[in-house]
Amino acid sequence: ASRRLDALLAPDGELGALLSRDRECRSALAAFNDDEGWRPVSSPCGTRMARRDTPGMLEVRIETVMANLTPLDAICVLREGGLYDAWFPLVTASSTMQSVAPAEVFLHLDFANPPFGFMDMVLNGWGCDNLREGYFLICVRSVRQRDAPALRFPPKPQERNLRVAIAARIQATI
Repeated sequence: ASRRLDALLAPDGELGALLSRDRECRSALAAFNDDEGWRPVSSPCGTRMARRDTPGMLEVRIETVMANLTPLDAICVLREGGLYDAWFPLVTASSTMQSVAPAEVFLHLDFANPPFGFMDMVLNGWGCDNLREGYFLICVRSVRQRDAPALRFPPKPQERNLRVAIAARIQATI
């Protein structure tokens, strides 16, 4: 029983992965409740956006209250990676690489962001239900091949492109 528990709690074990997700959710929630280091970027259509530069990482915070949105609606938007290039400015190509679970996907996005150049990224997005507290949290983070060795990444971008890592945390309050 002790060996089985150790295996479950190991970083790659079932409970270890769950504990890691718990830490990530708590970190995302803390970022929403702490304005230290966050700089407002823009506020289109009632959405509050901010960025924070941390060593080796650019964090993006997007927060909005969406009336009449259900958790299922939020998950459906997350899962439609192939439509992001039609929905979001500067996204020039998008695809869903893998559906891991009903509320977890891997996405690939290409961005055209002149004058800063072109970039692509692989994102892992997953939902976390906390409806008793009044929200449904979607965590999205960039991943590298070493973070998801079983996932087949697209070829490296052309020489003028750049593969970047960005952490985005999205909270939709229902």
